[in-house]
This record gives sequence, C-alpha cells and structure tokens, in this order.
Amino acid sequence: MTLPDDDRDALARVQRRWGLDVDGDAFRTASSILAPVNADGVLAMLKIALVSEERRGSELMTWLAGRGTARVLRAEGEAILLERAVGRDSLSAMTRRGADDRAILLAVASVAPVHAAEPVGAPVVPLSMWFRALLGGADDLGTFHRLGRDTAAELLADTREPHLQHVLHGDLHHSNVLDFGERGWRLIDPKGLLGERAFDFANLLCNPTPVEALPLVERRLRLIAAAASLDETRLTRWAVAWCALSSCWDRQDGSDERAIEVEAIGAAAASLL
Repeated sequence: MTLPDDDRDALARVQRRWGLDVDGDAFRTASSILAPVNADGVLAMLKIALVSEERRGSELMTWLAGRGTARVLRAEGEAILLERAVGRDSLSAMTRRGADDRAILLAVASVAPVHAAEPVGAPVVPLSMWFRALLGGADDLGTFHRLGRDTAAELLADTREPHLQHVLHGDLHHSNVLDFGERGWRLIDPKGLLGERAFDFANLLCNPTPVEALPLVERRLRLIAAAASLDETRLTRWAVAWCALSSCWDRQDGSDERAIEVEAIGAAAASLL
C-alpha cells in the first residue's frame, strides 16, 4: 500500500535528522507510521506515533529502558527508533505447530520485568480509563457485556493486597512478543496502563485468533495462573471483563464477526467460574 505524501514526508524528515537509511517498505497502521531502517549498521524500526496512546507507549518503552522490551535507540517527540526483531520464530507459529504452552510461558516471562518495575514516574494511565467504553455502554449491548461490565467494576474497585497496582503492558498478545534472536523474546507496542497484573494476561486468551484460541481457554488459564503466581479464579474474571471490553470495541468498529468470536471466549471463561 502506498503511503500518503504527508506520511512519507514525516518519515523522511526523521530519517534525514537521525541519519537513517531506508531498509524496507514503510507502512501505516491506524495509530502509527513505521519503517524498517538501518542506523549505522544496526537494524532498527522507526515508528512515528499518530495517537496519544501510541505516544504514551513510546514513552513507556523509553522509561523501561529495555526491561522486557525492545531496546530504544533514540526517541524525540512522536518518533521512536527501536531495535528490530531479527529472530525467525513467532508465538503464533508456536501455537499453530502444537507448542502453545511454550508460547504462553514465553509471553508470561517476557512481561514479568514490566510488572516488576516500580511505577513511580512511569508514563501510565489507570486501567479504569481503558474500561470506559464498557462501563458506560454495556446496557446498549447484551447479557454478556453487562456481566463483563459488572465484573470489571468489581475488579477495578478492589485494589487491596495482593492486587497491587503494577505497570502494565496493556496489549499483551502473540504479535507483540517478538523473537530478538540472541536477546531473547521481548515486547513491543505497550499501551502504558497501571493496574492489576492479571489483566495483562487476558488478551493472550484471544490469540493468535479467537477461533484458534477458543479450545485452549481452560488450559491457558491454568497455565498462566501457575506461571505468574495468580489466583486462577480472579484471572478468569479478568478474562470475562477483557472479552466484554474487546468485543465492545469490535462492535463499535463494525467488526461484528470478531466481536462474536471474542464473546465466545469470554463465555467459555465465565462458564468456569
């Protein structure tokens, strides 16, 4: 897909200012412009944030300074330069070749340094802000969304031990945990949230696609709870809340088919409570 002139110009300005060489085709997502580049012999990815949550995510990666994440080579304004993943494997490929347990455990291990970071000074927003669409709109949807709303409200209101507030990735899934070769598996594209650790694992239950993930829900909940030292019931409740929120977003975006698939995962989780 050809980039709009404004996007190409924005990339070119940063590339000139930072002395970067183009190393592949640039592309655009709903929230950023990205381009593979070479930075003095280092393979890197240049990213220009287009929305506030992407800017916050870039700020969080800089703040984390490589604790579980890709290394930040340079950052300025909306632009960030990251080391590029050079490994050939992926968590999605693992799941599809029958090694889903390993994929899930790698994701759990990768996010542990983020959760361990002292949150003082971290560029994060409260998890409650993430749930605004669900907390305020579930009545217009169905029974499952009302269940998810009520579950989320109860969980968000409970900040007692051992549910301390942690720095969260906010979008932990198979495509955001990448193979960096000798540097191991590392995270990209955090959203920068502050909340309970268990929330961060709920999105894993819907990946690599909801259809593929549905038969794995119960096994994954047990595996994640054990690996991350979480209460399995509470993790399951967060899964219900997350699936309600995610499918709410899908319906707002007109992605009704995916919304139904995600709701099925949430219903499977709810059936275990």
